[in-house]
Amino acid sequence: MSSEGAVNEMDVELYKILKAEASSYLDKIQTLWLQKFTLTGAVIAFSLLNGQAILTAGFGHGATIGLVLIPVLAIVIDLKVAEFSFHTRAISRFIAREFSADTTVAKWERTLWGMERTPESRDVAFRSVLTITSAAAPTIALVAAASLYLSRAYGGWPLIIGAGVSLLYVAAVIAATIDVFRRN
Repeated sequence: MSSEGAVNEMDVELYKILKAEASSYLDKIQTLWLQKFTLTGAVIAFSLLNGQAILTAGFGHGATIGLVLIPVLAIVIDLKVAEFSFHTRAISRFIAREFSADTTVAKWERTLWGMERTPESRDVAFRSVLTITSAAAPTIALVAAASLYLSRAYGGWPLIIGAGVSLLYVAAVIAATIDVFRRN
């Protein structure tokens, strides 16, 4: 970071602070994912145990709103995950840019986000696919489940809306993924 390319003590301290911040954001992502996993599991368990009773009792406004809010909550959790991911990525980009390109620190930051071809690049890409899939799949499942339940009471339009929301969600996930992993 210094003009001569040497790493001074202040650079090392800044690096430590930035990596600690990035690490805390990654921890928050895991916590949010676990919360979403718990939410999804609770919805599945509730649906399996009470699905017939819900259908038999009919859909009041409360049940309809509740079914709509479950996937909305999952999407809001995903937005927080995206926020933390973008912030973590900004830290890595800063470190990779500000530390000399030939330092191990800069190389690691580029490897971590798949920007540098290394033996670890394939592992990084696979990890990223798993992370994104494990975050996006439950949300799409919740949208589909809510759409299916609501279609039994309101006809086909909830399925159409659910399909549209799912397509928009997938497009947003792809766009965000491309942005987070862009090379510059």
